[in-house]
Amino acid sequence: MIARRRSPRRPKPSPSPPTGSDYTAVLLEEMRGQIQVVLEVVAAGTERTDRLAAQMADGFRQVNAGFVAVAARFDKVDARFAAIDSRFDRVDARFEAVDARLDKVDSRFEAVDAQLDAVRADIADLASVVARKADASALTALEQRVTLLERGARA
Repeated sequence: MIARRRSPRRPKPSPSPPTGSDYTAVLLEEMRGQIQVVLEVVAAGTERTDRLAAQMADGFRQVNAGFVAVAARFDKVDARFAAIDSRFDRVDARFEAVDARLDKVDSRFEAVDAQLDAVRADIADLASVVARKADASALTALEQRVTLLERGARA
């Protein structure tokens, strides 16, 4: 807070002014002193306002410098994220290549499985043919025995 000056001493009016002009001069002098005090207060307030404005301008410069530094850091972080994104794209491409290879292996296994099913069906068919031929051979052998037995019984 600014220290106030004491108001100027009021000159004592003469006990009996001969005219009204002496009293008016005293009042004008008193008003002049009061105006001077007000002007000094305004000047002090202006100085203080100027100092505060300078401090605020300095503070804004510091804040702007901070923003510039933060922006530079964000640019570096953004560059790092771009590099990581590029790496992820390469890894993703590798996974897609592996997935394509696994799809090929899967289709090969499906083909092998189909061939294995066909071989099993062929084996089953052959087994039934062999079983029929074995049955037919056994019948033929039985018939030959019966024929031999019949010849032996006749002889």
